Amino acid sequence: VDSVPEKYATCLVEFEDRHFYQHPGVNPVSLGRALVQNIKAGEIQSGGSTITMQVIRMSRKNKPRTIWQKLVESVLALRLEMSGTKEDILRYYADNAPFGGNVVGIEAASWRYFGTNPYNLTWAESALLAVLPNAPSMIHPGRNRELLVQKRNRLLQHLEQEGIIDHLTYQLAVEEELPQDPLPLPNLAPHLTERILKENGPSRYRTSVDKKLQERVSELLRIRQEILEANQVHNMACLVMDVETGEVLAYVGNSDARGEKQGNDVDVVTAPRSSGSILKPFLFAGMMDNGDLLPTMLVPDVPVRYNGYAPKNYDRSYEGAVRAYEAL
Repeated sequence: VDSVPEKYATCLVEFEDRHFYQHPGVNPVSLGRALVQNIKAGEIQSGGSTITMQVIRMSRKNKPRTIWQKLVESVLALRLEMSGTKEDILRYYADNAPFGGNVVGIEAASWRYFGTNPYNLTWAESALLAVLPNAPSMIHPGRNRELLVQKRNRLLQHLEQEGIIDHLTYQLAVEEELPQDPLPLPNLAPHLTERILKENGPSRYRTSVDKKLQERVSELLRIRQEILEANQVHNMACLVMDVETGEVLAYVGNSDARGEKQGNDVDVVTAPRSSGSILKPFLFAGMMDNGDLLPTMLVPDVPVRYNGYAPKNYDRSYEGAVRAYEAL
């Protein structure tokens, strides 16, 4: 994310590390308290890690939770605090935290669970995503839902007690239900996304594609493909460009027909095709411009031969006299 949404950042700090903005990356009080709790319990119940230390642990692929590893994390956390800002550290955490299943990062979690970008999250949704990484393999919206609600509501109650949210906001937030099954990630231009990924690598990109036009063109192609499906036409593409600027306004690389072995994942926009087929519309337009042809004029569709070359129709048959637009 470019920045961490304010509501989520507040929930995260209040839940994971309330002294985040005061400590230098390590909180000796939290570590001491966690050590006492673990000794009394005879097992690891609390890690005492700051958000900065958790970022370090994620970057090191979650090494074993031992005293030695905790010391290494502490040293690296201090170094990270000296080389970056608190906002950077929050962003590193939000981008890499696990949110259950294969969902990683606040943006993916926001779309998967709530169908919106993270800047639109409510207090309840922000609180839920703040507590999820605490135990993502044990608790997520599809499992142990009651425990997840309890953790979320305790955080919301703390926010009210601290004066961060008012009582009405708290009451409304605790009434919000947990999300059900994960939602599909938005994928309005899959072929363009794949092309950008292959050509430029993973990052955040801004294109000239118009969202509403992209949706409309995709729908038109779907309707057209269903009409032509009886003729075994399963693949089609549409590229809409601004004539004056050359900007791409809509990019639909193929139809969404999901028949067996139809190759709909292939980006037809970039696929080579017959030059003759490409030139036909220009020939048609040129003849109309010269007054040699009208769309409804009858033209002969009969066998011909040019110096030993005999062009044929795709279906190897001839229609006799056909209208020009039908021939095209």
